[in-house]
Amino acid sequence: GNTPSFNTIIGSQKSYSSIKYEELAYVQIDRVGDFTAGAGAVIYDGGAWPAEYNGDYFTTEPTINLIHHQRLTPKTTSYEAHKLPGREETEFIRSTDKWWRPIEVRTGPDGAMYVGDFYNQAVIHNDTRGPDHNKVNAAVRPDRDHYFGRIWRIQHKQAKKIATPDLAKADAGQLAAALANPNRHIRLLASRLLIEKGAPAAPVADLLQNGNAETKIAALWTLSGLARLTDEALIAAQADPDASVRRNAGQIADSKMGLFPRDHEISKEGNSGSIGRGRELSPNTKHEVARLQEATAKLVGDENATVRAAALITLGGGVISDATAQQVIAAWPKLDDDFQRSAAVGAASRNPAGSIAAALDSADSAGLIPLVAQLVDTIARDNNTAAAAKLVTLIASKPESTDPLKRSILDTLGKSLKEAPAMTPELSAALGQLLASGVSGSVLPVAAKWDRDGSLKAEISKITTGITATLTNTSASDDARVAAARSLLGLRSANPESLATVTKLLGTDTPAGLQRGIVSALGELNEPSLGAVVCAAYNKLPADIQPVAFETLLKRADWTLALLDAITAKQVDPASFGPANAFRLRTYPDKVVAKRANDMLDQLNPMAKAKEEIIAKLAPLVEKPGDAVRGKLMFQATCATCHKFGDSGAEIGPGLTGMGSHGPAELLTAIVDPNREVEPSFLTWNIETKDGQFYAGIIVRENPSSITLKSLAGQQEVKVADIKSRVNTGRSLMPEGFDGLGEEMLRDILTYMVSVDGGKFRTLDLRKAYTANTAQGLYLSPENKEDTIILKKTGTVNVEGIPFNILAPEKSVTGNVVVLKGGG
Repeated sequence: GNTPSFNTIIGSQKSYSSIKYEELAYVQIDRVGDFTAGAGAVIYDGGAWPAEYNGDYFTTEPTINLIHHQRLTPKTTSYEAHKLPGREETEFIRSTDKWWRPIEVRTGPDGAMYVGDFYNQAVIHNDTRGPDHNKVNAAVRPDRDHYFGRIWRIQHKQAKKIATPDLAKADAGQLAAALANPNRHIRLLASRLLIEKGAPAAPVADLLQNGNAETKIAALWTLSGLARLTDEALIAAQADPDASVRRNAGQIADSKMGLFPRDHEISKEGNSGSIGRGRELSPNTKHEVARLQEATAKLVGDENATVRAAALITLGGGVISDATAQQVIAAWPKLDDDFQRSAAVGAASRNPAGSIAAALDSADSAGLIPLVAQLVDTIARDNNTAAAAKLVTLIASKPESTDPLKRSILDTLGKSLKEAPAMTPELSAALGQLLASGVSGSVLPVAAKWDRDGSLKAEISKITTGITATLTNTSASDDARVAAARSLLGLRSANPESLATVTKLLGTDTPAGLQRGIVSALGELNEPSLGAVVCAAYNKLPADIQPVAFETLLKRADWTLALLDAITAKQVDPASFGPANAFRLRTYPDKVVAKRANDMLDQLNPMAKAKEEIIAKLAPLVEKPGDAVRGKLMFQATCATCHKFGDSGAEIGPGLTGMGSHGPAELLTAIVDPNREVEPSFLTWNIETKDGQFYAGIIVRENPSSITLKSLAGQQEVKVADIKSRVNTGRSLMPEGFDGLGEEMLRDILTYMVSVDGGKFRTLDLRKAYTANTAQGLYLSPENKEDTIILKKTGTVNVEGIPFNILAPEKSVTGNVVVLKGGG
C-alpha cells in the first residue's frame, strides 16, 4: 500500500510510495482513467477511524490492482465526490503484485476495513482456447489459482478501540444497547436479531430520547421492523434537529403499518376503501393515516434537500389529501434539482385535481406550468374524461391572473385528450365562460371538440370568426397572428376549413415571421397528411423559411416520403436545400426512406455519379509524384485568386493553409466536386434588391441595417431596407469543372500543396471511427442537448502551426467526435 496513515495487516507485500507508468503490472486500454470492473464498494461507517473518514467512499478495481478512495460532499439530494487534497494523483491502495486482485471491501465490527483479494493473476473470462479444464469447467492455467484467496485488514494508525460485543447470546437489553455502537455493522446485526426475536420495544424506544443520530436511525428502523413504532415517536423523529433522522423518519412513514392506500385501491372518484395490506380502513385507521400524512407533508418544505426528496417519494406512494397537495405545490419553487422535482410530480399525481387546484390558487401560478402540464398530461393520457371536465369547470372560476396556467392546461387537453367528456350544464357554462375570457384561443379547440350537442355553436362560431380576423389582419403583430393560427389548427377536426384558412397564407406576401410560426405549428401536429400540405407550399416559401420547412418535413418518415414525392413531381426543387441537406436525405435514419432518396437523387443528378467516376479515374494518377515548383505557379494562377495558402492568396473562399495534410486523393475530391461539403459560413447567397439589381457572394457581416457580401468583385454592402429577396443557394462560390485542368496540372498543384503541409503532417480520416454527434447529446441520451459540445469552428483549424480537421456535425453519418469513455 502507499497510504501513510494506515497499516495493512495479514499477508505481506512491498510498500510503494509511487509507481511509475512503466512499472504498472497492467495498463488499461479501453477505459483509461475509468473503471472496467468496480467490483466492491463501501461507505466507511466503522466508527474507529478519525471522524473525517465517516461517509467516505471506497471501491475496488481488480483489473489494475487498486482501491479507490473519494470523499463525498452533499449536493442537494446527491453528492459530489473528490479525492483527498494532496492525493489527487495517487490511489488509496495500489500494488505491482500481479496476483493482488481486490474484489470486495467491507467495514468490519472492529472498525477496520476488510478487503477480499481474489488472489489470481488471470481475472478473465473462462479460457476456451485449449487448456485443460477441471471438474467445474474452469480453465487450468499457471496464472490462475483455483484454491486460495487472501483477506486484508486495513486499519488507521489513529484508530479508536471500539467495543465489539458478542451478540450471539445477548439478551434484548444488550441487543438494544448495541444499537448505540459507533460501528454500523454491529448496529445492523443487533437490529436484525431484535426483529427476529420479536423483542420488547421499550429498551429500543428509550434510545429515541437519548441516542445520537445514528442510534436514533437504528432504533427507528428496528421499531418499524417490530411493528412497534408509534405515530407519536415517528412524528417526533420527523421533527428531529438532525436532517438524517428526519430523512429516515420520512422514509419509514411509507412502510409503517402499510397505512397509505396504494394505486390499485383507489376508485375513479379518488377514494380508498382499504389500506396498503388490503384491509378495510376503520375510522381510527383513517385518522391515523391523515395524521401521519400531515406530519410527513411538512417535510416537503424542509431546509434539507434529502429530507424533502424522502418525504415526496413517500407521499408519492399513495393517495394524498388536498391539504398535502397544497404543501407539495407550495414547495415546488424550493426544489432545486431534478430528483426532487420528479418526486414532486409523483406525489402531486396522486391527487392531480387537488394539486392543480392548489397551483391555480398559488401566487406564482405561471411558475408551476411545468408541473401542472405533466399532471394534465397524465389525465389526458389516461383518457380520464370525467377529471378533464372537472378541471375545465374549475379553471373557469379562477381569476385572470392565472390565464398563463389556464392556457397551458387547455392546450394540453386539446392536444392529448382523445375523447370528449359528456356535456353537462356545468361544463357547458364553464366552456362558455372561458370562451368569453382572455384564454378564448386556447379553449376554442377544446370547446369545438367537446360541444357535440351544438349548445356552444354560436359562441364558437363568433370566436372563430374573430380569431380568423386576427390571423388575416395585416396590422396585427406576428405573435398574435401565430397564436391565432395555432388556435385555428386546433379546430381542424371539428372544422376542416380552419386548416386551409391557415395554410393558404404560406407562400404569399405574408410576413416571414408569421409563415415561420405556421410551419412550426404544423410540425407539432404530428399527423401523416400534413407533410403533403407543407410540401405543396415549399417552393413558394421565402428562402429563409424553406430550411424551417425542410427541418419540419424530416421529423417524420411519412413526411419525408411526401417530400420525396413532391421532388419527383417537381413541386419542390431539390436545389433549394443544397448539397448538405441532400446528404441528410441520403443518410436518413429510416432505411426505406434513405434508399428511395438515394435512388431519386441519383436520377435527378446524374452529374454526381459522373463526378464519382472522374474522381475514381484521377485519384491514382494524382497520387504519383509531380512537379512542386510548377504546381506552385499553377496554384497562384488558378487557386490563389480566392484562397489563401500560407502567406499568399486572397481570403474569399476558405483558407487552405494546412489542407495539404489531407493528401492528394482527398484534395482531388474537393476540387472536382466543390459542393459536396461546404462550410456554412462559405455558402453563396443571391440577393435581389427592390430596384432589380442582383448580388451574389458570401455573407461576411450582417446587422439590422446592412449585409456585406464578399466575392471576386470585392466586398459589397447592401441595405436591408432595399432587399426584395435573399436566397441561400446551398452551394460554394467555387465553380465546378476544374477537372478540366487535366491530370498533369492537377497532380502538380496537389504535389505543391502536399509538399508544404503533407511532409510534416497527415490528417487522419476518423469518419468511420466517430461515435457521437455534437449536434446531439453525447452522454445520457441524444435528446439531452445540454450534455454536448458546441464547436466554435469547423474545417481546417490550425493549433500552434498544426492543422486539424474539425468535422461539422451534419457532414458525417456516424457523427463527428469520438467519445472517450474515461474520466470526467
